[in-house]
Amino acid sequence: MLKRLRQLFTRLSSKTIHGPPLGHIILDPPLYARGKQEVLDKKYLYGTIDCTSELFDVNCKKYLDVAINELLDRSYRMRGRHAIYGSY
Repeated sequence: MLKRLRQLFTRLSSKTIHGPPLGHIILDPPLYARGKQEVLDKKYLYGTIDCTSELFDVNCKKYLDVAINELLDRSYRMRGRHAIYGSY
């Protein structure tokens, strides 16, 4: 389950930093992404990731990596987790 959760958040983190896939016209990355990952037959993990606008790509990626790792380290056998970090 944690492997699937990591896959979901890695995909969402990349989407947050780089924007949608090629073929979509954007001026700035959205700094926001949401999605789902199937873990069992018709059972899904849902995730949402965002960075505030004062964080640029590199800082957003850095903060997301920390938040994802911390969330995954503390998510064993839990339902409904969230992590909120400020940019100090």
